[in-house]
Amino acid sequence: MRQRLIGLSVVLIVAIGTLAVVTALLWRYVIAPPVSQAPARAEEGGDLLRYAKYSVETGDLTTDLKDKHYILLNLTIMTDSKKAADALATAMFIVKREVIGVLSEMTSEELLTEQGVAKMEAAVAERLRPYLPEGKILKVATTKKVIQ
Repeated sequence: MRQRLIGLSVVLIVAIGTLAVVTALLWRYVIAPPVSQAPARAEEGGDLLRYAKYSVETGDLTTDLKDKHYILLNLTIMTDSKKAADALATAMFIVKREVIGVLSEMTSEELLTEQGVAKMEAAVAERLRPYLPEGKILKVATTKKVIQ
C-alpha cells in the first residue's frame, strides 16, 4: 500500500511539473506578444489615437457584392490633417462612390475573412488618395459590417 502511494505521488508531481512547463511555454510564445512586435504596435496605436480627431465616418452604406449578396458597411477614414478630413467630408458622395466601386468587385466570402477586409480597406484608401491633394489617409477602419 505504501509503495503504491509513493508511486502515485511521483506521477502526480511529474504531471503538475509538466503542466507548469506547458503553461509557461504557451504564455511566452502564444498568449503574450513577442517583444519585437509590441513597440511597433504601441507606436502605431499612438499615431492613430493622435490623428483620431481627423477622422470621417461614411455612415451606413448598403450595396450588392460581386456574388449577389448584400453588405451593410460603415467605415471610418483617418487622415493626417483637418484639411484632409474636411475635404473628405465635403466630398462624401465621392467617398461613397469609391467604396461602392471597391465592394462591387469583391465577394462575400472575401469579406468574411480578416485578410479580405484588410484588402478592401487598403483598396478604398488607394482609390481615395487622388482626391486628397493635401494630406493623406492614414487608415481606413471598418466599424460595421453585415453581409446577407
